[in-house]
Amino acid sequence: METTAFWLQVALIAVPVMFLLIVWLPFRLRFALRAGAALRLRAGGSTDLLALRALTSLSGRELARFSSDPAAAWRAGDDQVVDELARRQLATLGLRQ
Repeated sequence: METTAFWLQVALIAVPVMFLLIVWLPFRLRFALRAGAALRLRAGGSTDLLALRALTSLSGRELARFSSDPAAAWRAGDDQVVDELARRQLATLGLRQ
């Protein structure tokens, strides 16, 4: 009876831990890699690349909230729009600027 109770406890602990390792951990690692790359871009002063990434990944609704055409402003090198796009890209990754 004691061995049955022991293995039941092991199973009750191992199943949730295995679930976390198999399901949650890959998503968390993927997020960490994306966030780390974005932070390296920001630390290197590459807000232009973050802004380009925002132009390609943000929804049309999100891009329509800009007063002007964000793609044209990015091409023209408008610092205010580039900084806002970079900030929004970081926000979609759950990072603060």
